[in-house]
Amino acid sequence: MNLYPTTAKANSSHHSQVERHIKRMVLTASPKLVMMYNVRVINQGSSTPVNVRAYGSCNHEYINAALDCSYATYRITADNTISMNAPTTVNIDSSFDKPRFDERITRKGCPQQGSWSASVGCVPRTTEAIGSCARKRQRYYGGGR
Repeated sequence: MNLYPTTAKANSSHHSQVERHIKRMVLTASPKLVMMYNVRVINQGSSTPVNVRAYGSCNHEYINAALDCSYATYRITADNTISMNAPTTVNIDSSFDKPRFDERITRKGCPQQGSWSASVGCVPRTTEAIGSCARKRQRYYGGGR
């Protein structure tokens, strides 16, 4: 679960460039490692509306940002103190690709005909429903997990 909305591409990049390495180091290291792991949202834009129906009846929002990820292991020094090794830092872009999104909607012929809402059973009517619908829409159009 993400605590901040990201694009499917950013989520995939975060998994392959950060999470996978951390999990491998923690689960396979002998002796077991203790790690520092940090993700900061940076360069956050403002919430931007996107209308996924041509006539304005299905509005959603997206936020462009970047993720500043860092992780490091610790070591025990000669004087029995703990010191952090040099961290690895990875920056991941999370920008909504509106032209690609529009192209995919047009290619599929939806949701202008209402097929998106019917296919995933999701028509957001409240602020709380928007996040859930966005995830369902993302999966429907071939992104995310």
